[in-house]
Amino acid sequence: MRPGYAILAVPLVSGALALVWWAPWSSSPDPVARAREAFGNRPVVHIVAQLNIGLGASATRPVVGKDVVEMWYDGSRQRLHVFERRDGRVTADLVTPSGPLRGTRALVVFALRYRLELADGALRNAGADIVQNRHVVWLRSPTLRVAIDPVSYQPLWLRSVSSADPTGPLTQFVLAETVPFDPHVFLTRRQKKARHL
Repeated sequence: MRPGYAILAVPLVSGALALVWWAPWSSSPDPVARAREAFGNRPVVHIVAQLNIGLGASATRPVVGKDVVEMWYDGSRQRLHVFERRDGRVTADLVTPSGPLRGTRALVVFALRYRLELADGALRNAGADIVQNRHVVWLRSPTLRVAIDPVSYQPLWLRSVSSADPTGPLTQFVLAETVPFDPHVFLTRRQKKARHL
């Protein structure tokens, strides 16, 4: 090899080795950052969830059944609309600053805190797991336990932080997203009817 080429080869080989060492495509993705991207940043949090799903239940796609809660949360206006149906009957339909806290407490906390805790780093990767024969990654904070899909990074299941039983029932997300503001979704069914009289 000629001396001039040897001098040029050293920086080229060094650069190639540095690129291989850095290799951003070979590092594993950060599930918290990916979950933040997947959830979005539009102004209103929208959730549809099935309640009391057994950990050992057969793995099925979530569908809206008898026990379902739908929520919209607008953080800038501090408004939460909760629509709840149990055994096919509407048990709650109200717009409030805080929301009902009985059976839906964990969902209210998710609506209010999930996006914030993804952004400020409070939610941490708690490791891989299998729920209903499906691979998940658990994200944990002092206020939330959320299982996300390891490919789409969308929320799949929610566990109550206060539950001492790790095999207890879960809340299954049918939908968890952010959407544009629409004043219509912050009206109860009674208010919507009154507007059309």
